[in-house]
Amino acid sequence: MVWRDNTAEIDLSEVGEVADQYLQRIPEIHPNVSLDAWIVMPNHIHATIVINDAPVGVVETSHWDVSTTGDHLISGSLGAIINHYKAACTRRIRDLGYGVFAWQPRFYDHIIRNQRSHDRIRQYIWQNPTRWSDDENYIETTQG
Repeated sequence: MVWRDNTAEIDLSEVGEVADQYLQRIPEIHPNVSLDAWIVMPNHIHATIVINDAPVGVVETSHWDVSTTGDHLISGSLGAIINHYKAACTRRIRDLGYGVFAWQPRFYDHIIRNQRSHDRIRQYIWQNPTRWSDDENYIETTQG
């Protein structure tokens, strides 16, 4: 972790750099999708993903815990987008020599229904690095 101007920033590993680069490519691969706010943390990612002009049935109700495995994914849905993202990252990360890399099979989603909620979630994402040391999986590292 790097501190700049009293603000924590995550100093990404090589795997984290891949995760960040591929996350930023989502709108190129899915032209009807945009990223609003995101942060790649050492053990998870937060992002608000906007699906514009979604076909009927693509944007579902909030499930919180959604699988990205199986044949049930609808093309253009958030699950399909995340599935594609995870697969592309995994291929690149394994090509870099991280053979044991794997994602959790699920992700958590939430439909943002109003501006107040959007602002609160955006702030949570941006402030996430300042809370990293409170994470149950936090491991202090030093850069050498």
